[in-house]
Amino acid sequence: MIKKLKISLFSLALLSLALVGINGAYAAAGAVVWSAAQTVDLSSPDMDLTIASGSTAESLAIGTGTITPTLALTDVFTVSTAAAGDFSISPTTGVIITCSSSNIATAVITAAGSQAYTVTPSTTGCAYQSGGGGGSGGGGGSTYTPPATPATPATPATPGNEIVGCGNRTTGYSVTSGVSCVGNTATTPATPATPASPSMNFTGVSKVAKTLNYKARSTDVTNLQKFLKAMGTDIYPAGLVTGYYGPLTKAAVAKFQLKYGIVVNASTPGYGRVGPKTMAKINELLGQ
Repeated sequence: MIKKLKISLFSLALLSLALVGINGAYAAAGAVVWSAAQTVDLSSPDMDLTIASGSTAESLAIGTGTITPTLALTDVFTVSTAAAGDFSISPTTGVIITCSSSNIATAVITAAGSQAYTVTPSTTGCAYQSGGGGGSGGGGGSTYTPPATPATPATPATPGNEIVGCGNRTTGYSVTSGVSCVGNTATTPATPATPASPSMNFTGVSKVAKTLNYKARSTDVTNLQKFLKAMGTDIYPAGLVTGYYGPLTKAAVAKFQLKYGIVVNASTPGYGRVGPKTMAKINELLGQ
């Protein structure tokens, strides 16, 4: 069941008291735990967000157009737009945003330490890109390595013929000098280089042989964590291999599922769980 939260100035004050408490903000990880999905109704923009069941935070502040979860180490906070939309989140450390084919954005924030994140949604639909598959061919078994993404070189600024007082106009006259704005062109700014992303090395990673649930403890969980670690810090920033399927592993699985289109958002059945489809994709990438 999804609980719906309508935000007003009065309810905002009550929510702040409920989440922050009389004696100040919570300091322990998981001080606020969502045992069920909750809808937050913002007014500017007028849109709904869904906080996923299982999310944890120290505290949560809600404004008219933003939400600001404060997370401690091991906290994982997942939020989706209820309809087509997108997110801008600051800072970006530990944040991964994915977009479904319905242009619904889902953000998974995994804390690497105590940090407040400002989440600003918009009603502009995010840009959907179908998930890449990775190959299953080749006799490499667990040594299969998907190719790296090459670097993109920087491009220098392209000087324009900017006429003071014309702004972006190419017609009319300068408001400062009175000269014609015909031929006015802006300078194209330089773009920085994008470094190459390293290839994923699955050497020594065994396949996941069965479906796995949250709080499981087994060798298969160890194999899962090794796989997630090999996927990189965007998927599994903690990189812990403990054999226990805790909240960090669940968050990493959810990021993996969102990246490859296995789930649409946090409300999709199987979100954060290694079911048949997730297991099949993992073993496909392993070449097994």
